[in-house]
Amino acid sequence: MSKYGFDIDGTLTRTAIRLLACDLLKAGHEIHVITGALEDSGEWTIESRLAQLSELGVEYTKLHRCFGKNLWEVGEEKGRVCRENRIDLLFEDSSTYVRAVGDATLCCFVVNNPKGFHLG
Repeated sequence: MSKYGFDIDGTLTRTAIRLLACDLLKAGHEIHVITGALEDSGEWTIESRLAQLSELGVEYTKLHRCFGKNLWEVGEEKGRVCRENRIDLLFEDSSTYVRAVGDATLCCFVVNNPKGFHLG
């Protein structure tokens, strides 16, 4: 079975991606929630993240919180988590994090399309 990583904000907060994660888990794959933070307060605390995942109805194999002094460091930490856990595919909405993850894990960049903007 494969191992998938999902960011929370902008990724698992999207219904289609959340349903994909749930379906993958039901099919026997590992789901790793990999979320970044610059500090351990407010909405970034583990308690807040656990409550958010519960409210969203997301079941998962493991939750990883990645800290750093800036966004690049958080991305590098996400990359380390992906390498150590042998994550096959990471769903992420931050281009900074995607660039920092590196080549060990394939990344699916989730584009945050403004309402009414059409690609094509």
